[in-house]
Amino acid sequence: MGPRAGECAGELGAGVDRIDVTSDHGHTVIRVVLPSYSFRSGSVDLRVQVPRGSELDVSAVSADVTSTDVQGVQRLKTVSGEIRADIAQSDVEAKTISGDIALSGHGQPARLHVSTVSAACAWSTARVSSRRLR
Repeated sequence: MGPRAGECAGELGAGVDRIDVTSDHGHTVIRVVLPSYSFRSGSVDLRVQVPRGSELDVSAVSADVTSTDVQGVQRLKTVSGEIRADIAQSDVEAKTISGDIALSGHGQPARLHVSTVSAACAWSTARVSSRRLR
């Protein structure tokens, strides 16, 4: 069984010391902590479940980001990795330097802010009310 809403589950790979989870006034931060001698090399696979209406803000380095069934505003950023997200009736910001972006929706109006340097962008939805590509 996976994590319940508001929980984080994951598998620590080689080179990862621990995962720190802190919450304060409805804001939860999840940090992957590497040992000081690691030279920033390690792997972890996280599954985080939040209530559907949550606002989601994800920043990653050398990692893929996937968001499903989130209906609040989503800000998804990764330096080197793919971004895949479902679009609800809220704004979505997706930024990556090197990685594809794939967004899919169900016909509800939403504002998309998409930015990539060297990758492909694709979205599928019945209606796009505003879009800006950089």
